[in-house]
Amino acid sequence: MLEDLQDDVACRVSESEAAEMRESRWERATVDLLSRLNRSDSELDDSPKGVVWKVAIARMLRERYLVPNVWIGRRLVMGQTSTVQSLVSRHRTANKQNDKIWETLQKHEKLGWWRYSSDPVTAPYGYYGITGNIRSLNRLRHEVQKHWRKWLGRRTRGRPMNWNRFNGLLVNYPLIPPKIVHSYKTPSESMI
Repeated sequence: MLEDLQDDVACRVSESEAAEMRESRWERATVDLLSRLNRSDSELDDSPKGVVWKVAIARMLRERYLVPNVWIGRRLVMGQTSTVQSLVSRHRTANKQNDKIWETLQKHEKLGWWRYSSDPVTAPYGYYGITGNIRSLNRLRHEVQKHWRKWLGRRTRGRPMNWNRFNGLLVNYPLIPPKIVHSYKTPSESMI
């Protein structure tokens, strides 16, 4: 019975830590989006809740970072959850081709995507990064690069993404190379 109680307490503690980590990520994203638009926290209080730049930031937070409407409403001083949801929905469906603010946020967001693209590649390093697996990890990295180039090649309307152009892209946006995280001696090495 006591063990079940300790497990429950540990679960609540880990959930609160996860929520704290998510909220700090959302806060960093909000500060970043405000700085992209040359806006400050003081302007959040002073401007109306339906102003275009606030709604664009709310939409970006909602779509890219999956931030709940409650948090957006509090942080961006936009009112209740239903207000945020309604404003973001209207912004999404309104076919504004001249919405420079949304274009600015998207342009900057497209440049920052590569930072997160290596997470699924580096995650296996912690688990499979043991002595003797470096060749397999290099193969995994190469396969990710092949698929990345393939999908980038499908997006272009101009020249296809050949390996020379892709290698130039890798210079600026590299994938993290594999490394051995857990080094174990083989039985023959421990005999020496």
